Amino acid sequence: RKLGDADPAEVLRLLTSNSETPYLIWNNATRAELTDYLEKQQDAQLHGEVYDPTWGRNFISNCSTHKDEFCVGTVYVRVYNAQPTYVLENAADFVASAVGWLADVADHKHPGGERERVLMISTSLRNALSSNTGVEVTLNPHLTVLFRFLDGDDEEIVKMFTEVLRLVTANQERVDTIANHELLTHLLLASHRFPATQETTLKVLQALSTNTRAVDEAHRKGALLYLLSLFASHPRPDVRELAASTYVKLGSDRLNGPKIVLQMHHFLPPIFTEAMRENPASAVAMFDAVHENPELIWNAVIRSKVVQTVEDTKSLFMEQVTRDSMAVWHVPDEAEAVYAKLTSEVAVGGVYLNLFNKQPGFTLHNPRHFCAALQDEWFRIVNAEPCDASRLQTVSDAVINLLRAQPFTAELVAQLGNVPKIFDFAQTLQPIISPSALAIIHHLAGSTYVLETVAPYDALSPILTVMK
Repeated sequence: RKLGDADPAEVLRLLTSNSETPYLIWNNATRAELTDYLEKQQDAQLHGEVYDPTWGRNFISNCSTHKDEFCVGTVYVRVYNAQPTYVLENAADFVASAVGWLADVADHKHPGGERERVLMISTSLRNALSSNTGVEVTLNPHLTVLFRFLDGDDEEIVKMFTEVLRLVTANQERVDTIANHELLTHLLLASHRFPATQETTLKVLQALSTNTRAVDEAHRKGALLYLLSLFASHPRPDVRELAASTYVKLGSDRLNGPKIVLQMHHFLPPIFTEAMRENPASAVAMFDAVHENPELIWNAVIRSKVVQTVEDTKSLFMEQVTRDSMAVWHVPDEAEAVYAKLTSEVAVGGVYLNLFNKQPGFTLHNPRHFCAALQDEWFRIVNAEPCDASRLQTVSDAVINLLRAQPFTAELVAQLGNVPKIFDFAQTLQPIISPSALAIIHHLAGSTYVLETVAPYDALSPILTVMK
């Protein structure tokens, strides 16, 4: 190439100098072998013979300084990996050649014993993608090949391909392509088998969270189990925080995120989701600490049992996926939350009612949600046969305490259209339900908004009925 592009002085300088770049390996030994080759070829010509019928076409590949080199396209891979910042003349062509070679390996078109070369190629791909923005587009025809190498048993190779995928998923178009092929199982299984890949896997998952279809696959393929396992048990706090932020990103998807959040709430109280959204580091500290407040009852025993349940569930699902890559994980229908089984406290809307009734001034993370959940529970109880008097009293006390501590929640009761319904239950003359309804009405009446809402409604008749 230089003979056609460079001036003669530049060519002579290269010929007489030692050089080792991704495109040229040239030293004293190479020159000596070339001189010897030319002399033999010249001597043969003088005697009317042909020393090399290829006229030097295979000289470089047979040269002692080159015969053990691994060359892909026009790049010596060993040298490029030793000089990762070297500016390639055509990085896109090299990346295309490299992934094409990997595709052949995956399809068993190369002979055995390729472990070192696969590692070299994956390393060079990482280097090329790191230094050349945009070249990942050339990977499109073979993106699935990269994931196939995650199924191997060589941790070093799997780790390197995970790094390659981290760089590939920096491109949104490649993220969309990956999502269309449903390749997440390869990544999650690799993370489970090789802890050294876990941090990078989380970064790949974060990138994939920008695609709704990928989030749907994460929901179906049990990504939550892997995230929760890392959040709960990984020895490094920064990885635990990364797991929390990855969960938050997946959970923020408008279509499929809520499904993942519901999966999380099967294992952990909703307050942990709120903490992860606000500050992953604080969520980790909260998980490791002991708490007893209206929103969280959490101690070493509960934590240990929850972690064990997560690990057992993850291991069972991993075995299932190993047998069937299309396996889907879901929380069993009507299954009680794991943490809820570990305490006898009554909880509604993520709040423990007995503790709340003792500490009504406690600052709730989401009082509106709690208010709505309390109303649903109150109506469920009063409509049940028979009515659970003890639970009704607890819920009624919580409603009243919330109205006292958070007066604005009275407006929410009215906005949900529940005030007339409560009036109706007040005049049922049932000795358990009627007093409860009247007590709630008494505290609702302090809101001007509520009074305006019930103005068209005959609110006095139910009260007079009860008084009679």
